[in-house]
Amino acid sequence: MKFIVGLSSLALFSISSISPSLAATELVNSSTNKSLPSTAKTIQIANSFGSFNQIINTVDREVRNRERARQRQERYEQRQRRLEAVRQRREAARQAARKHREAYLQSLTPQEREKFLAAERERNARMRDFLIDTLVKTAPFWGNDSSSTVPGRRTQLDNCQSSYDCL
Repeated sequence: MKFIVGLSSLALFSISSISPSLAATELVNSSTNKSLPSTAKTIQIANSFGSFNQIINTVDREVRNRERARQRQERYEQRQRRLEAVRQRREAARQAARKHREAYLQSLTPQEREKFLAAERERNARMRDFLIDTLVKTAPFWGNDSSSTVPGRRTQLDNCQSSYDCL
């Protein structure tokens, strides 16, 4: 009978969110008339409650980690599908523009085609020169060269008369 009362007090302490080892200690302190083997069994039961809680917490943590990993994988796959769809749309747009250009060039007479291609080459050359000029003029600002900020010194940008002087 005392053993049943001891177990019920252990259960009461465990349910009330007090550590199982504290419940076992309280049970041992309250039952001075019990034999030693019975008290040892009670302590073992209390310790097994603690290990059960650890096992449950470990399993719960593992389930949460797996769920997070699954969600991360799902987000990654969705992002990859979106990127692939964007790549396909861009490639389709490039192919459509290429076909449109070819159809336009085919519709021109040979003289008009040459004139169009020469204008396109000129436009590309101006764009290339503009980009080179911009790169050359902004190059001094790319690094952390503190010598260009010394008073009285001319910067590389000041020394450039045209885009070809600094090449």
